[in-house]
Order: sequence, then structure tokens, then C-alpha cells
Amino acid sequence: MAWTYKDYAEGEEVKRRRQALESLQAPSAYQSAYGEKLNGVIGQIENRKPFTYDLNGDALYNQYKDQYVNAGRLAMQDTMGQAAALTGGYGNSYASTAGNQAYQAYLGRLNDVVPQLYQMAYDRYNQAGNDLKDLYGLYSDRENTDYGRYRDLVSDYQTDRNYLAGRYDAERNWDYGMYTDARDRSLEEYKLALAEAQAAASGGGSGRSSSGRSGGSSYKKAKNNKNDVEQQIADAAVSYYNSNPASIKVDSRSTSAYISNYLDSLGLTGENRVDGQRTFLKHLLAAGATYSRH
Repeated sequence: MAWTYKDYAEGEEVKRRRQALESLQAPSAYQSAYGEKLNGVIGQIENRKPFTYDLNGDALYNQYKDQYVNAGRLAMQDTMGQAAALTGGYGNSYASTAGNQAYQAYLGRLNDVVPQLYQMAYDRYNQAGNDLKDLYGLYSDRENTDYGRYRDLVSDYQTDRNYLAGRYDAERNWDYGMYTDARDRSLEEYKLALAEAQAAASGGGSGRSSSGRSGGSSYKKAKNNKNDVEQQIADAAVSYYNSNPASIKVDSRSTSAYISNYLDSLGLTGENRVDGQRTFLKHLLAAGATYSRH
């Protein structure tokens, strides 16, 4: 009968870790709440017209103008009246000249106000530009804050994903290693049984029969030696865990270093070292050890 062995199927712990990895949801694409507002403010800044000053369009100037013109007319009338009184009530060129000078004096005061009004208008223009820049800075700060929070979400997701992927890979590799170990042992046992059956079927040939028994004995001895080493490693794993159960973690650097040094003491290399590491971790978990994160 030909040797057969079942295909690999993930163990329950492997399935659980794979499901945990697959169920992890990535953050959705970033949506800016201030992008349009920022672009709007930039447009206002870029499209601002150069400063111009329209004197007659300045409401404050027109207010001053009305006040000074009215005051000038009153001053002119008062001055002309006083001058006429000095000449017996008759108007003359002196009264007219004096009245006009009084009127022009008030218009001169109005002109003196113009530079101040110009500066005030220019200051308002600059302040409006600064207000736009401040508004842009406010929106920009909020945008940076929101994007920073989003990047934190992405970073947390990547950290969790890497952690879950690492746990899944480690468990699957260990689980598959256990599967291949069992499969290889099954194949070795099949070959041994086949050799013994062939030796038994060969009949009375003492040399061939002796050879078959000798081969079987050598295989059993090697197998027993391997089992002894596995038991030794299992005992070491349990002893290591019992030394400090509260702090022993399967995935810690100290545990990895301890296992490496222990396997060095046994002189294990190559595939035997890999098998030894799997055996140690398997019995460490069975003893009650856990991972640093769950």
C-alpha cells in the first residue's frame, strides 16, 4: 500500500490569528475639511487689487467736508456781519474779503485732514490683507491638526497590522513545522515498516534478514535518541517558564536569547536546531507562557 498523508490544514490558533488580521480595517482615505476654505482665502489674497484712494468716495471725508463747509459759511457770514457793522451796515469790499478769508480758513483745515484720511484708508487696506493671512493661518493650523490625527490613525493601523501579521506568520510557521514533522515521521515509519516487511518476505536468507534487522535497529536507535533530545528540550522549556511565570513571554528578546544559548549548549545546528526551537516554543506555550501583546 502506497504511503499517503493528509494535506496541511491550518490549526485553530492559526485560523484565529488570520481572521484577526483580515478583520483589521484600514482607515479610509483622508478627506480635508478645510481644503476649499484654504483655496478660497488664497484666491482672495491673490486677486486683491492694488491700493487706491478715492477722496470723494470716502464717507469720513464727506462728513468732514460737510462740517467744515458749514462752519466756513457761518464764519464767513459772521465775519462779513461784523465788518458791515463797522461801516454803518453797508457792505464793502473789506467785509467781503474778510468773510471769504474766514471761509477759506475752514476749507484749509479740511485739506489738512486729507493726509490723515489717506493713511487711515491705507491702514484699513493693509489690515484687510493681514486678516486674510491670519484666516489662512487659522485654517492651515486646523488642517494640519486634522491631518496629523489621520496620520496617527494610519500609523496605529500599520503597527497593528504588522503585529497581527507577525503573530500570524509565527503561528503558521510553527503549525506548519509541526505538520511537516509529523508527516516526515509518518514517512520514516512507513519506510521502516516497508523495509521490515520486505525483509520478512525474503524468507530464510539469514544475511538479508540480519541486515533488515540491523537497519531497523539503527533506525530505532536514532529515533530514540531524537525522542530523548526532544524530551530534554521539553523539560528545559517547562523549567524556564517555572523560573518566573509572570515575566516569561514567548516573543521577548530574553526568551529568544535563552533558547538560542540553550540550543548552542546541545550542539544543535541546521534542521535539528529549527526542530529544537519549535519544540521549545511548543512546550513553553503549553506550560502557560503568553505573547507580549494579545
